[in-house]
Amino acid sequence: MPWHPPPIRSGHAKGGGDPTSDRSLGTSILSTRPPPLSGICEVPESGSRIAQEPGTFLRQTILDPACGTAGFLTESFLHLERQADTVEKRRILQEASILGGEAKSLPYLLAQLNLLLHGLHAPRIDAGNALRFRLNEIGEAERVNIILTNPPFGGEEEAGILNNFPEDRRTAETALLFLQLIMRRLKRAGRGRAAVVVPHGTRFGDGIGARIKADLLQQFN
Repeated sequence: MPWHPPPIRSGHAKGGGDPTSDRSLGTSILSTRPPPLSGICEVPESGSRIAQEPGTFLRQTILDPACGTAGFLTESFLHLERQADTVEKRRILQEASILGGEAKSLPYLLAQLNLLLHGLHAPRIDAGNALRFRLNEIGEAERVNIILTNPPFGGEEEAGILNNFPEDRRTAETALLFLQLIMRRLKRAGRGRAAVVVPHGTRFGDGIGARIKADLLQQFN
């Protein structure tokens, strides 16, 4: 058995709340039965626990598009590692199971270090802004089974980023942009699940926020 040091931090190097605090949890998307696309419900616990459910298997891909220091991804890797009991399964775990993104340089380096220390030999962490791709150009090849994330909120994105979103869904609120990205990147036909930490106000906004909430309610369970 490889030695695993304690994690650097089981959280995120971002403003916007402690992802392990029940009070800071906004919306979590889960799935316990096949829904139209994925599932949605509220759970008063850390989003990282979705990766430890019995239904999480080695051949599923797990993404945190705003991973901070990779707390969620580290927990996911350690859970999946227990299933990697053959050479082929370990190859899948090392090469195709854990994906992340972090735009800030220091958290990006800490995420790499955190995963390396826990046994992931070549972490696949994207150093760019996860919102930089046009939403309508994200297809099945970019979709994943599980998304766990505590995206930044309270900030604003530049106009070039906003142009990647539908005109009636453009907003300066970063959390709402990430919600749209997450919905787009989840696999369809009940094969996608997510747990997302967002501000409480995200669920009760009007205007663009209400339209995005309607998308969640209509397309997810």
